[in-house]
Amino acid sequence: MFPIGLNEAERLSALRALRVIGTEDEEQFDAVCRTASVLFGLPIVLVSLIEEDRQWFKGYCGLDVDGTGREGAFCNYTILSDAVLVVEDAVKDERFARNPLVIGAPHIRFYAGAPLSLNPGLRVGTLCIIDTKPRSFSVEQQLQLQTLAKIIVAHLRLQMARQLNETEAKARQQAELALLESERRYRALSEALPQMVWVMRPEDGRATYTNQPFRTYYGSAGVTRQERLDHNHPDDAERMERTWRTALAQGGTFEVEGRLRRHDGAYRWHKLMMLPIHQHDGVSGWIGTALDIHDSVEARHKLEETADFLRLAQEAAGAAIWDWNLQTGFVRYPLPSARMLGLVVPDGLGEDDTLEVSIEDWKALVYPQSLEAVRSKVEEAVTAGSTYASEFRLLSDRADGCERWLLGFGRVVFDPATGEATRIVGLNLDISERKRSEQRLAHLARHDTLTNLPNRALFREQFEQKLAEVRRDGKKLALFCLDLDRFKQVNDNLGHPAGDALLIEVAKRLKSAIRTEDTLARLGGDEFVIFQTGLNGLEDAVTLANRLIAAVGHPFWFEEHKILVGLSIGIALMPDHGLEQDVVFKCADAALYRAKAAGRNTFRAHELIESSAA
Repeated sequence: MFPIGLNEAERLSALRALRVIGTEDEEQFDAVCRTASVLFGLPIVLVSLIEEDRQWFKGYCGLDVDGTGREGAFCNYTILSDAVLVVEDAVKDERFARNPLVIGAPHIRFYAGAPLSLNPGLRVGTLCIIDTKPRSFSVEQQLQLQTLAKIIVAHLRLQMARQLNETEAKARQQAELALLESERRYRALSEALPQMVWVMRPEDGRATYTNQPFRTYYGSAGVTRQERLDHNHPDDAERMERTWRTALAQGGTFEVEGRLRRHDGAYRWHKLMMLPIHQHDGVSGWIGTALDIHDSVEARHKLEETADFLRLAQEAAGAAIWDWNLQTGFVRYPLPSARMLGLVVPDGLGEDDTLEVSIEDWKALVYPQSLEAVRSKVEEAVTAGSTYASEFRLLSDRADGCERWLLGFGRVVFDPATGEATRIVGLNLDISERKRSEQRLAHLARHDTLTNLPNRALFREQFEQKLAEVRRDGKKLALFCLDLDRFKQVNDNLGHPAGDALLIEVAKRLKSAIRTEDTLARLGGDEFVIFQTGLNGLEDAVTLANRLIAAVGHPFWFEEHKILVGLSIGIALMPDHGLEQDVVFKCADAALYRAKAAGRNTFRAHELIESSAA
């Protein structure tokens, strides 16, 4: 049985709201897959959306299926956390060693997946990369994978934004801005990569894009294919060209190692990869990368021992980096990283010194509810021989009282002789501000900005939940449709600031007149609605209606102006008047119309009673 998160129902609801399951292939998703394949040098890349009983691939390369059953899917574990899940060798991971996808086709040995998070905790799928042989995956590569996952999320959000109605224009605009920002990050990622990246036309091999490392290495040359061929080492040129012709004939990936001449005449070993960009009418271009592997070729074994920490240190500027010795149980921090975590740094230490603390001392700094999630991720990474990522909250809040959240990445380092896990190296990023921003945006999308009451969208969701309770438990509910009398006169005579102030005060009075278990929402303009729960009969609704009319009937004041308004109410009962939203709304709205026709400042219940306010 695969693991399921506590918010599975909410996650599936968010996934279905995207309306992308089963849709046609889209180039932007496949393009990210191809880019990830070239970037990481892996054969299989998938954009996997996790349904209730299967995983469906919105984008893919290297695999000829559009999905699999959810049972056995590695991504079940990835969507349990916002961290990157890395399985360096599935055969050594007790969760996956007997998995049909490991012992059978496609023979997965390495897996890394970044969750696709629409909102905090709502992870609808993953961007995952797969290899048929075990391999390591650095923290730097995890960050790159997460950046690509953010691009996928931006595309998903854009699709969701297009489906919203006109009242959600602001959310749609934010999604479009997020997409632009993601595209900017994507280009910035390419520019910041250590390897050379270029895109060339298929007809003549001319480079239409080159990144900064490419331009730095070749200087003014390298734009035409002949210029690049002239920079290949004479001893490697024929072999490299032969490999290229084979890839061109087969329409597959070109991969070769060779020496390239730098602008100053020096030759350095590089690993070159080129991936065709397929369009409907064939190959429209090629994406190429050239990674400098000179030091690896010259001293490969020595580089393997030191590359993990060096790459991490280069990428970790402004982040907390650490090195956990699994044999001694001590964690080593540079002093800036120790301070970020809230550790006390003894006097007399220089900035180049490090601070060691036991893992038990580290646990004392972390919120108890976060420890179990971090522990699980660490154990999974050690067992799988992979990397992990996990969010956790610190016990010490900021000086302003706001929660402090960190996103921790770790990579397990193994003794090459024994295969035993000896260390975990990693970094922590402060994500406190991101979490607060996500919470604020989620609130604004579902609440009225003027009164802070639930808006129409949230009310509709709550309405359906209440109707489900009525159908299941036989409870009685009342729906009140409320409309202010003479509100237009206030706007016409005193202006919209007065109208807004009046609506805010009306919301307060209505809220004070109902119980905490009842629900008040603003649909727009001067229209409000109320759910009354725990109803014994119509008499309870009548009592509340009189109380609401009395609350609004007291004078309001705005800049020394006395304002008198009334309240007309239409009431519908559930299940008496229906068990579908539209039906109940029509009944309450018809009753409201009758209340207004009766002289306003009164209420009417659908077909059952007519009464005026006391």
